[in-house]
Order: sequence, then C-alpha cells, then structure tokens
Amino acid sequence: MAGRKPTVKQTGTSSLIQESITMRNALWSLIVFCGLVAAVPQAYAGDWAFGFKLAYFDFDDVDIDDPDNAGILIGYDWDVKYGSIGIEADYTTDFLEGEYLGQDVEADTAGLYAVYRTRGPATKGIGPYLKLKVGAAYNEFTVGTVSEDDTNFSAGIGLGLNMHAVSFELEFTTLGELDYANFGQEDDVNLISLTVRF
Repeated sequence: MAGRKPTVKQTGTSSLIQESITMRNALWSLIVFCGLVAAVPQAYAGDWAFGFKLAYFDFDDVDIDDPDNAGILIGYDWDVKYGSIGIEADYTTDFLEGEYLGQDVEADTAGLYAVYRTRGPATKGIGPYLKLKVGAAYNEFTVGTVSEDDTNFSAGIGLGLNMHAVSFELEFTTLGELDYANFGQEDDVNLISLTVRF
C-alpha cells in the first residue's frame, strides 16, 4: 500500500444513491432491533450487563497506522430457549493515536445492536458460546485537525467464554464502507475487539 496515490471522490447521483442505501440499511437494523425486543414477553425479567473493551481498527485499503481504542459497553439480556437475546450499546475512543501521511489519526465510535448469544448470562451458563449482532454504528475520524463522521449499518460475530461472574468476548465487527475525504478514497473499516462483561 506504501506510495499508493489517493483517488479523487466522485460526487453526484451515485453518491446520493449510496447515502440512501446506507440510511436504508441503518433503518433496517433498527427495525430488527425493535422486533427482537418486542418478541420477548414482558413476563421475562432480563439481566443488565456492563463491560470494558479494547478495539483495534482494520482498514482494508487505506495505508494507515491504525489507532487503538478503549471503551465501555452496556446491555440488557433475556434468556430464551437456545441462549439469550438482548440489546447492546457501546462507545470507544482512542487511547493510542494512529498516523496517516504524517498526521495523527483519532477515532471515536458508538454503536447500538440487537444481539444473540448461544448461551445465557455468565451466572446461568458457564462455558463457550457464539455471539451474533446487527445494528448501526456511528464513527468519527479526525486526521490532523479535520474531523468527519458517518453512520452505517453494522454487524458482528464473536466467540465468548462465560465464567462464574464475568464473560470474555473476542469479536469481529464491520463498520461498513466509510468515505473520508482526508483518506482520499472510500474504504471498508472493521473493528477487532476484546470485551470483558460483568
């Protein structure tokens, strides 16, 4: 990737179509989220969960020294027959800045997801499990002194391990195709994270 010349963004009808698709995907994710919540009978009491996460950005095309982030998570889970479903919100900010063409790169993310786990809360099901999530993610990148933000459809898959009072989750999340003028091109951005849930 070293020495690659950035491409010039083309504006016009195609850009408007892409923005429309992005908003439609975000809307569908929120519909799925609301549907899962509505599907849980009110008689079932859920469990709150809180956590901390470390996250590493993975840019597909842009030659960048990725920033490293840390953040918090809050969620609410309901037991179902084959695991648990829930809602989850997270926020991360960089603790180690990245670098692009000699400029510092900072990143903030926030997400809202509907989540399915093949095992219930840690206190009710000790052992490994699979995690799937779908929702919307907001991302803000700052290159030098210029900031740009975007909201996209987001989905993730992960592996978890329940202990007696804590869970560990290793997760891969796609944040969608992000278009930042400072990077000179569109790029698919992913997040690899390790989360500790209580």
